[in-house]
Amino acid sequence: ALAAPVSALDGTFVEEPLRVRHDLIEGDAAENLKTVCATIKALLQAFNWKGIVGCSVTVEAVKLLGKEINTMEHLEKELGILLPKSVLNKISFCFTMICTDAAAYSELVFGESSDEALWRDQLVLVCTLGKHVA
Repeated sequence: ALAAPVSALDGTFVEEPLRVRHDLIEGDAAENLKTVCATIKALLQAFNWKGIVGCSVTVEAVKLLGKEINTMEHLEKELGILLPKSVLNKISFCFTMICTDAAAYSELVFGESSDEALWRDQLVLVCTLGKHVA
């Protein structure tokens, strides 16, 4: 996992990113959830963080946490519920989304198209090209 406080104004890192390595085990969703929660707690502790957390996940990670993928909306809701109170009590709000959505949103808000005049009141097509796209 990789985390860093990020400026909501321009998407830049406010502090250096921190990486916490962990392994998820195929077929052991309960142990994987413990691992993910321990990772999130370690990241929160490293930054002494009590604010808002945005968490993006891959479809593969979701499968390793034992969740079915019916729709992306259902999946994102389930992941928010998945985190135990021991993690949620340490933050003010947690929003979870699939990593490809987060990357597309980041590009829209902070990338070359960050000038709202380019997309305000427009219908925006967001595309993600890559391996393991759900």
